[in-house]
Amino acid sequence: MKKILLPLSLVALFSSCYYDNMDEVYPYAGLFTVCDTTSVTSYATHIMPILQNNCYSCHSGSNVSGGVTLDTYTGVSSAAGNGSLTGSVYHNVGFTAMPPNLQIDSCSMKQIKKWVDAGHPNN
Repeated sequence: MKKILLPLSLVALFSSCYYDNMDEVYPYAGLFTVCDTTSVTSYATHIMPILQNNCYSCHSGSNVSGGVTLDTYTGVSSAAGNGSLTGSVYHNVGFTAMPPNLQIDSCSMKQIKKWVDAGHPNN
């Protein structure tokens, strides 16, 4: 019995921590869901939750990665104004791809771009 439990435990341990890019795993999911970018008007309601879920682990608090603070409107506005927010999120050439080694979902990317293009208001 012990001979079976150890290998099964190891398989469960190593297969439980895995992250996929939703757009790669479900390439047709976007065909069946609607991405609302028409009502993206609020930093607090629309943009901050995206950043909290995808960026705060490295870009908030006192020890921020790359010196880029995204847990304040001032920091986000600065990144939006100089083009680095959308450039990094879209993994454009010349920008550091963020989040590294993966990409946020395409709807969130579109919502960020819409907000930035609208002048990145603090509302």
